[in-house]
Amino acid sequence: MKFILFRNIVRYVAACSLAIITPYGVHAKITDSCSQSVEGVNEYSHADLIKRVVAVAPGRISVGPMVSLRAEAEDVCKTKKNCLLEGALPLKAGVNGVELSRTGRWICVGVHGKQKLDIWVGWLPKERWQRTESEQAWNHWFGVWQNDYAKIKIQSTKEQQMLVTGNAIWVGVYSPHYGNFELISAPTNGVISTPQPPSGSDCQIALRLVGSFIFAADNHQCGGVNITFDGMYVFRSGLR
Repeated sequence: MKFILFRNIVRYVAACSLAIITPYGVHAKITDSCSQSVEGVNEYSHADLIKRVVAVAPGRISVGPMVSLRAEAEDVCKTKKNCLLEGALPLKAGVNGVELSRTGRWICVGVHGKQKLDIWVGWLPKERWQRTESEQAWNHWFGVWQNDYAKIKIQSTKEQQMLVTGNAIWVGVYSPHYGNFELISAPTNGVISTPQPPSGSDCQIALRLVGSFIFAADNHQCGGVNITFDGMYVFRSGLR
């Protein structure tokens, strides 16, 4: 009985912490596996983080009937049974997203879901995907970007650089784990990143504006256990 009471108190405190951080609440989780498949990248070094964000590409669902995202590529899901991505609705032509990886004739993409902060990540036949060009306009970066797992705020400085801050919280069984970062930089070849630190144990992160999304990759050293800023972010609001 005492254990159950203690556990409930911890969960209540964690829920209050979420409300304090942001009206929506944020937490972190492990990145979807398909976004990890970048050729030649096996570790989370500064150079590899940049490779990961450069490897993704903007695109849209190509012309054709509505198509559903799959939880796995057909090469893995041979039976074609229960392979659709749970909770995702069929997508019509023209829906924008981000290409995360490819395998055979399948492409893993992330698109904006039904709810304001939803991001659906799943597989499509490559003939149903068309890459597009990514605008890198300076003012397109600024604002609050968020998903269900973390929040990133980007604003301009007087020195014509960008101040980027992020926070996240992962709620475990016994206690929440927190994560945050802050960096001041300007995009280099379309990528904002932390300076390469002397120690690999320091927080490192890279971000890129990809179509109408922000894509981020970190070295999983930006907070407590299970905290990561990896993944796609949708524009939530301006800075006011």
